[in-house]
Amino acid sequence: MIAVVILFTGSETVAPSSFKSAIGRKRDIAAGICGFVLCILALFDLLPVVYLAGLIFIFMAVWDKKVLFQVDYSLLLTFIAFFIFIGNTGSLEIVQDFISKTVEGHTQLTAIVASQFVSNVPAALLLSGFTDNWEQLIIGCNLGGLGTLIASMASLISYKFIAEDYPELKKKYLIVFTAFNVVFLAALPIAGKFL
Repeated sequence: MIAVVILFTGSETVAPSSFKSAIGRKRDIAAGICGFVLCILALFDLLPVVYLAGLIFIFMAVWDKKVLFQVDYSLLLTFIAFFIFIGNTGSLEIVQDFISKTVEGHTQLTAIVASQFVSNVPAALLLSGFTDNWEQLIIGCNLGGLGTLIASMASLISYKFIAEDYPELKKKYLIVFTAFNVVFLAALPIAGKFL
């Protein structure tokens, strides 16, 4: 292996560090695959989620504990708060009646609109209890990731990076981001009707 690295780099001095980093990448990939398998097991209720969270925490503390200090806990708590809010709101009778009437015959549109206020993943969870039209719910929540900044947690994450690294550009980013998202949100459902 070292010989192959030397051959391709043309330098013996590069080989040892390149070799070590290649092994490190393989270990990281193997760890990622193991983590993925555990998540799939938890998804199918073959492993309790609490155990999975504990295993991941212990693994990260041993494998690379500095990562635990790099986690954006405020964003994580925001995401958890969205789900708690959705769970509590969805259990209110007045909300249940409103959603039941709104979703009927308008699943995709309801999913798009709901996503603009509570983000598309929590919207999918909220509306899934009120419709059997899974296809329209999935399309609506995917499209619902466009539009406002809050429509997708990924958009919030990207905005946070921009705001931290380029604070002078955050207003411009928000305007351009919103403009493009609104255009695509308007265009894609129309295009979908012709496909």
